[in-house]
Amino acid sequence: MVALALALSTGVGAAPALAQTGFVPAANPDADRLAQEMRVLAADPRDVRALLEAGNLSARLGDTAAALAFFARAETIDPTNPRILSGRGSTLVRMERPGEALRLFQTAEARGLPAREYAADRGFAYDLLGQPVLAQADYKLALQGERDDETVRRYALSLGIAGHVEEAMRQLDPLLRKAIARRGARGPSPWR
Repeated sequence: MVALALALSTGVGAAPALAQTGFVPAANPDADRLAQEMRVLAADPRDVRALLEAGNLSARLGDTAAALAFFARAETIDPTNPRILSGRGSTLVRMERPGEALRLFQTAEARGLPAREYAADRGFAYDLLGQPVLAQADYKLALQGERDDETVRRYALSLGIAGHVEEAMRQLDPLLRKAIARRGARGPSPWR
């Protein structure tokens, strides 16, 4: 009995126990795509498209320092590219620096980048500054294209905070149904 307790506390035998429980780490498509872009950059470190994508993916994965480094490298190659500005702006929003981000989005738009490409993050910047009407307009613009779950959540939260609870619930309903369907496909939770 003591040997078993000691083995468990030191991790001996942990791998087979994990394998027996069926634990599999969740797939992370952003991390996989970042690895793919890193292979592209290993072959061509001056590939601006790959630098931009690596920056955007790093920001989404929470590595804002890496994201800013990718955008800086891209800017040395193509200093007038408005997507670099919007990428840096999106990263700054994640760093809770919305004022700086809004200036970058404004410059990107002045250089011809359609607002729809960064509207979700600009909406988040407006929410951080307490301007829900502007935020919600940007979330709507972003959702006219791809219905990204994170943007839907941000939009619903903005609506709820502004007192539009029914509309917030209407936005969240498809996400909740999708989560329930996914859970049902995996079977009952072993934690019940």
